Amino acid sequence: MYIISYAYYKMGNLQKAKQFANIAGSVDTKVVVELVFSSNCVLFGDIYSAMGKADSALMAYRLVSNNNKQHMAMAKIGISKLFQQQGHIDSALIYARNAFMYFMQNQAEVPSFGESSLFYQADISPLLAELYEKKHLSDSAYKYLKLSIVLKDSLYN
Repeated sequence: MYIISYAYYKMGNLQKAKQFANIAGSVDTKVVVELVFSSNCVLFGDIYSAMGKADSALMAYRLVSNNNKQHMAMAKIGISKLFQQQGHIDSALIYARNAFMYFMQNQAEVPSFGESSLFYQADISPLLAELYEKKHLSDSAYKYLKLSIVLKDSLYN
């Protein structure tokens, strides 16, 4: 159910994504699988964020277990984007940098989930660049923008 919900989320059908995430959450939490619960919380956060429900998104992101560092980092990306939308650039920067550092320092751990750490770094780099630009730190903005290009070239070429 999680995968179906995630697919609907990526296609922009937020109502269906939420519906299937609810089903996934009720089934998977009965089995008490912390990994699935954490990933479902991140998905709910992403869905609520896309729906413009910042408070619900923040609550979902904060439910992610501290025991699952990768999902915690993914939640921090979402929290960073929420803070950015609200104009809290310093807070957004802290969360984005924290998530970026996790994916940089745990490159061997992330592929065990079937994903690439470089994908997340490439995803977070433009966010960091934008946040640094808003802080008028052009050198840091340039650094992360350039890094984003290099990472995306290595991933997609």
